[in-house]
Amino acid sequence: MRSFGREIPQVILLHLDQLNADRLDGILSLFEKRGYVFVSLDQALQDPAYATADDYASPDGLMWLERWQIALGKQIHAAEPPPPKWAQDAYRRITGHEP
Repeated sequence: MRSFGREIPQVILLHLDQLNADRLDGILSLFEKRGYVFVSLDQALQDPAYATADDYASPDGLMWLERWQIALGKQIHAAEPPPPKWAQDAYRRITGHEP
């Protein structure tokens, strides 16, 4: 990880919905195949990275990895690609708003 020069335990946010219920086993299997190990929130939060000051304030919902970059005075490297067109179109159709 760019911020600390090592891997940091992370938390995955899953919403309680039918899609996740139907696909959770497959999703967790994909993580395991990539070498991820599951730990409790308490275990993850024991990592000193989570004690890093967080002074970020903005309407943008940055993830912790990006917030840490800012706190450590490092450049943010956006790792997330934009959503595919079909997802953006569906969002517009459902909400009437731009993504």
